[in-house]
Amino acid sequence: MDLLDKDGDCIHFIIDAHGKLKQYVNGQLEIEDVRWLQYSAAGGITDAKGVFELQQDQVEKALGLHALAMRAGIEWRGERPPPAQKLLVTDTDGDRLEFVLNDGKLQEFNNGEVELMEVTTMCFKFADGSITDDTGVFTLPPRECMQKAAALYSLALEAGIRWTGDIPLQVSAQPLGSEPKVLDIENCAGDILAAPGVAEACPSPRQLPSICFFYRVCCHEVLGQGRLETRRSARRAPRTGSTSAPSFGRA
Repeated sequence: MDLLDKDGDCIHFIIDAHGKLKQYVNGQLEIEDVRWLQYSAAGGITDAKGVFELQQDQVEKALGLHALAMRAGIEWRGERPPPAQKLLVTDTDGDRLEFVLNDGKLQEFNNGEVELMEVTTMCFKFADGSITDDTGVFTLPPRECMQKAAALYSLALEAGIRWTGDIPLQVSAQPLGSEPKVLDIENCAGDILAAPGVAEACPSPRQLPSICFFYRVCCHEVLGQGRLETRRSARRAPRTGSTSAPSFGRA
């Protein structure tokens, strides 16, 4: 997940294939293996390198970072982030969804129109970033999946909503590297080509963007930097039903 601090630096956290939480600052590796994070609503976030303060969406970003730390199993020091009071998310279909706490009930708006006066149930799946509620299924955008899921989970707790599926704050029970994540990988072409069936179908790294579609990965080169950036692709089932597209596996 990405954060902007008050100095204008872009801070990026990912869980790598070995389960380590890595920290990048402006594209450069800052901490190879983050072991702890400390949070203070007044003082910002402290790590082994120092302190940084969030620039915007402080509650949502703090909730997302807390959830990421819990998934990685690292120590969280200081305060727990406060619960969210509302959440705005644009899903992978481009719909603008807003969740708002009102008199202890969680209301849902879809493109400015009331979708649910009271949400009563939610089911979250890390495997595809999908959320199922009383009206159907929507998918969280991959780069914001952790923070949006964490904020929505906090809203559900505040409203007493039944939450099923994956819990953002639990240590991952899946094999390391199997969860969908945003990955920034240096020279990753060889790793992707080593996946079963990819080498035969994709003899050239230039063909990676097309072949990786079948592995639920969307790839593109960052020109001039010699780097491939891979993102898990996301799909969304219709809001009127819960049928999802078939899975082709994971990279």
